Amino acid sequence: MAAGTPLHQQPQQKRGLETGGVPFNPPLLPFEVALIETLGCSDQEYRKFLRHAELKSRIRPAEYDHIPDVENAVAVAVVSLVIGLASTAVSILLAPKAPTLENQPRIRSRQLSDQIGPTRFNQTTSFDNVSALAEYGQTIPVPFGKRDEGADGDATGGLILAPALVWSRLFANGSFQSYEGIYVAGQFGLPTPQIGGIRVGTTGLSTLDDSEYALFWSSKKDANRPTTLIAGTAGAGATGTLGRQVFTAPTGGGQQFSQGFSQAYNPQNQSQFGAYSPIENGTAFRFNWEIIAAPEAGTLGADNQEQRAEIKARRRKIAGKRADVLTVVENATATTKLAVGQPGVGRQYSRRMGIVRINNTEYSSRTFVNVSVGSTAVFQIRLQNWDDFERSDFADTEVNLTDLESAADAWRTRADDLLTIGSRWIIGSTIWIVRDRDPQPGAQFINVTLECTEIQKNPQIGACGTRTINEPLAGYDGPGSGPNGQDFDPATNIGTGFFPLCRYSEATVRPVRRDADVIEIGIKSQVWNRASGLTNFNTIPTPAKLFRLDRKNITLNTPRLDRYFARSSFFSVLVRPVQKFGEAERAWARIPQLFCVSGTAPVDQFNFLRIQPRTAGYYEYRFVPVTGAEAGRDDELNQTVIQLDSESESANADTNFGSDYSTPYGAFRLSTRGKRFTVSQLERNKELTTNASTAFVGGTFIPG
Repeated sequence: MAAGTPLHQQPQQKRGLETGGVPFNPPLLPFEVALIETLGCSDQEYRKFLRHAELKSRIRPAEYDHIPDVENAVAVAVVSLVIGLASTAVSILLAPKAPTLENQPRIRSRQLSDQIGPTRFNQTTSFDNVSALAEYGQTIPVPFGKRDEGADGDATGGLILAPALVWSRLFANGSFQSYEGIYVAGQFGLPTPQIGGIRVGTTGLSTLDDSEYALFWSSKKDANRPTTLIAGTAGAGATGTLGRQVFTAPTGGGQQFSQGFSQAYNPQNQSQFGAYSPIENGTAFRFNWEIIAAPEAGTLGADNQEQRAEIKARRRKIAGKRADVLTVVENATATTKLAVGQPGVGRQYSRRMGIVRINNTEYSSRTFVNVSVGSTAVFQIRLQNWDDFERSDFADTEVNLTDLESAADAWRTRADDLLTIGSRWIIGSTIWIVRDRDPQPGAQFINVTLECTEIQKNPQIGACGTRTINEPLAGYDGPGSGPNGQDFDPATNIGTGFFPLCRYSEATVRPVRRDADVIEIGIKSQVWNRASGLTNFNTIPTPAKLFRLDRKNITLNTPRLDRYFARSSFFSVLVRPVQKFGEAERAWARIPQLFCVSGTAPVDQFNFLRIQPRTAGYYEYRFVPVTGAEAGRDDELNQTVIQLDSESESANADTNFGSDYSTPYGAFRLSTRGKRFTVSQLERNKELTTNASTAFVGGTFIPG
């Protein structure tokens, strides 16, 4: 008969409360025998481990939930250690090739410093408008009344008066403005008012700090110019008066602190001026610079060919074809050696738009042309992309120019939207109006025709040429990529200051009274630059250093710049006599002095410009912007510019700068407070520059 288990006996397996049970002792498979040999343990130890693992896999019955589950922590730790060793051994056995115990090259990373500036700034204070002066013939009240004590013991009586403004002046103090006004409250003989009852609008004067205002009072039969201080503070240290002589104004006699008449007012129209919304005239596009590390441990050898090709393509996209060499040997050519370490200023891609025709003459390359009133210029927007160039330049890699094409669609759409018929633009120092547009359905370009309406100073503008907007690159592909070994191709390299098209606004101001001796013009402005995610060029390593770090297998992150920094906005002042009835309109004449306002944060600045004609007459003044293309011309870089800065000195001093300037309508004296510079001193931002040295000194290769 076959052997079987009697019905009165239980199967032979270990029970929790059973004595004399047979332990779980399975046969060993061949791979387990090899594992035991690798671990150096005995068969019994391995079987004990399997029994423990089999016990751990069991699920505890729910009936035992009320009984504490006690475990031996030491045993678990030992088992965990054995399991870890066993897992490591298994992974080593199953690996296709056991790793060597020798030291392998290790790629390390290094963090370069970012620049992050503040995003919140102190607010400025100013007067949105100024009250009008009282009119001649306006009735002056004769107030009378009596203050007494009522039956309840409280004071009663008194008057509330609305005085008439007869003299006013505003002062610019950089981050805030000051106001002075003289009011007539009534007939002389009034008692001194109480400070608690004086209000400016709905604000009580007593709510201000004593240092923020000065209140004067005079009530006598003779000259009634206020001289007695009854509240607040005046003199040195008082922010309300800044130590200045109050209720004075400059007059035609050359007196700075005369008791002449003054009136402050707000121009109602044409009070804003500037150049804004620029459109690039062929100016090349560069990607935000990025450090593309190429450690030798990740680029050399047959196993790293794909990675090497990707890194080369990424460097080429950022820095150009002449900057994508990763490693060199001692006997490499000079051109090859110049391309290591990601040198250069960044590959220049075409904007696909710019001026290509002036006065019916089409230009193929960058050209300077003198124009006159009535000249025409054609701004062309091409719609072609970079697909063919992308396929040839980044073949067999994941690198593409999709981001460039998205950016190009955005700037071309923006230019198309802004260049509407009738819009006014400034190119250099010439004024233009859009006269015609000829978008052709299905065409690969849009032509916008502009007509010159005014020459303010220099008649020269620039055409970028058809090559610049037709070719995929714009004049630079790395060091030595230009003709005859030059870095740049002069025919297609278009810089940032090459006559961009800017929207144009001007302001015209004239005194409200013909017999005014001096006009003082307050200028409120916000001028600043902001970098958001821009590369922090100050910490970018030289190509020589980057090449040495690649050889040492050290990678660098690209540092970023997130902060506000300096910008300057230039302007000039033109003058002419106000047209009289029956006379022809006179031409504008430029006062030969350049001015600017500089700022580093999005806060309002308040400055002033005082103009005094030396020849009596009624004049109007025109404030016009000066573009970077005009101010940055080679023949203009050494000219003096006055940077308006009303915080540079205290207001009780005479103005910093006061000079006479000759014009066809006589001499005009312009005074302001600020600093003197040359244009070249304000031309560049240190945040946007770095060391321009290459990986070679005197033509000698530096191996690291």
